[in-house]
This record gives sequence, structure tokens and C-alpha cells, in this order.
Amino acid sequence: MSNTIQPHAVFKHIIVDRSGSMSSFQGKHIDMCHRLLMETQEEAEKSGVKTLISLTTFDDRINYPMDLLDPTVEEMPDQSQLRKMLYPRGSTRFNDTLIEELEKLESPADYCRKTLPLALRRLDPLIVTIVIAITDGYDNVSDNSTETCRNMMN
Repeated sequence: MSNTIQPHAVFKHIIVDRSGSMSSFQGKHIDMCHRLLMETQEEAEKSGVKTLISLTTFDDRINYPMDLLDPTVEEMPDQSQLRKMLYPRGSTRFNDTLIEELEKLESPADYCRKTLPLALRRLDPLIVTIVIAITDGYDNVSDNSTETCRNMMN
């Protein structure tokens, strides 16, 4: 018997770098993203835990192909769609993007907790927020430093 506590809700956010330097990944970032989406969908279906998934792509601009979608209801993008979304281009705005996305993620989890019935809220159910960033890590256009980004994550 497992001692792990099943969460009440999971908010998973995948952030994928699509800057020009990602061409060195030779499409592996697309495979990783696809695998994460499929695994999230499978786990949500198996566990029955309320799961919402977001996908953000960035170079020097941010795109939001998926925003808090239920993977058990919504169709996940296939490899071909992801290839179009993640085709390498532009500069890398990683630190600013990550900071903005972390700030944005706090709201849905807080809202989920606040809207629970009082009896359930008193039990302090586990609400999990997961952030996954796929990048080569070389930021060349952000206003925020790597140290600021690291502090925000901590």
C-alpha cells in the first residue's frame, strides 16, 4: 500500500523554447513536449484527479496554444501540430517568460482552493502546481537576470 497522498487537483504548465538556437535539439523538444502531454492525459484519465494543462511557447514573443485545458476532455496536439508551434525562430526571452508564467500560475491554484466547499477546504487538500520548462537555457533578450528568475522559483 502506498503512502502517497493523491492530490485534489493538478495544474501542469509546460513552457517550451522555440527560439532559433533550439534547432540544435533537432526536434527532440517537440518529442519531449508531445510525451509530456500524452503522459499527462493518461495520468489524468487513470487517476481521476482534476487536471488542467497549459502550454506556452516562446522565443522573443510568447504564444499560448493551450491554457488550462482538461486533458481528459480536450484533444491534445499531435506531433505535426507541435512541429508547427515549435518551429525554431527568433531570440530567447527565457527569464522574463518564466517569471511571467510563474506569476500567472498562482491564480488558478488559489482560485481552486478558495472555491472548494468549506468542509473540504478545512481538510487542506493537496493542490499541485507543476512547471516544466524545455529550453537550451541561453537567454539573450530578457530584462530579468538569471538570478532574479532563480529567486522567483525558490
